[in-house]
Amino acid sequence: MKKFHTLISAAITGIFMAMLSGCRDTEPLPKHIPISADSLTELATDLPVGRYYDLHFVNDSVAYMVGQSGYLVKTINGCKNWEKLTVPTTNNLIDIDFFDELNGIVIGNDTNSGIILSTKDGGNTWTTVKEGKDFRARQISIPDNQTAYILNDSRHLFKTEDGGLTWQNASLPEGVSVTAIKFKNKSEGVITAGNGEYYITYNGAFYWEKHTVPVSDSFREIFFVDEGIVFYGQGKTVHINKDGKTRVASPPQIVSKIYFINSDQSILVGQHYPSGGFFSSGLIALTNNFWNTWSTQSYGGSVAYMYTTLAKKNQHEIIIVGTGFQRSTLFSLRI
Repeated sequence: MKKFHTLISAAITGIFMAMLSGCRDTEPLPKHIPISADSLTELATDLPVGRYYDLHFVNDSVAYMVGQSGYLVKTINGCKNWEKLTVPTTNNLIDIDFFDELNGIVIGNDTNSGIILSTKDGGNTWTTVKEGKDFRARQISIPDNQTAYILNDSRHLFKTEDGGLTWQNASLPEGVSVTAIKFKNKSEGVITAGNGEYYITYNGAFYWEKHTVPVSDSFREIFFVDEGIVFYGQGKTVHINKDGKTRVASPPQIVSKIYFINSDQSILVGQHYPSGGFFSSGLIALTNNFWNTWSTQSYGGSVAYMYTTLAKKNQHEIIIVGTGFQRSTLFSLRI
């Protein structure tokens, strides 16, 4: 009987992987062109000094970044110049995503409360959707131009199906402490929990089906790549391909953020302390073989003592964001 359930579970996982090719975040890239630190270039920019937590590109020219103490900035010329936008909060803003070029959502938290903000005019104005002491928004997932999911603390999920005009509660598995969410479309999505657990829904979070992978990590990020799925966790990264086969890797532990170009190639950004020193340096790690091996590039604190986030600008370029002692920095990685 146990073998039967294992076969059924693997089959269902395989079906889900086969459906991932339609995910809006899974765009085909030129196949496995090697990535290298030699392709890193520092960009000239007037990005305001700050610690930024998330970067989102609407198109090649327009992007937004959110960060510490209510920082929200926008560029309309591909990262060269940035404008600081006015928002009704000083909370740390941690995640941003857009339905389209005009309509977007930001979430944030501080030690006492959380907040959801929305814009309907391309960031010119931002209004409060929800805030309060009992509210701790953690992640946004927007799979299409009408649907969004927001993970609140680890036990509540909010959902909109009208571009953010109205929101309702969606269900999560009872008693499960959720660590990350990602939706392929309005109906199909994945959440993760501790001890290698993940759950799949096919009906817009009405019902969740439990699965496990052979690690004990709590996952913090989910990526749909190459018609499969990758979980990034505390020390381990797990890839499940479209046939349901699993492989596990142990990337370097320097991470602020990770980004997967495809199932083999990815970039980690964060910091390290050279030779056990007191001052940190920003560190970028790159792999072409799912973290079997990797290369690194480090910069001193005058350039960046930490890299905090990164995002795909287009099919050929990743932008990496760093914080220096007196400035914020941007690096371009050609892919």
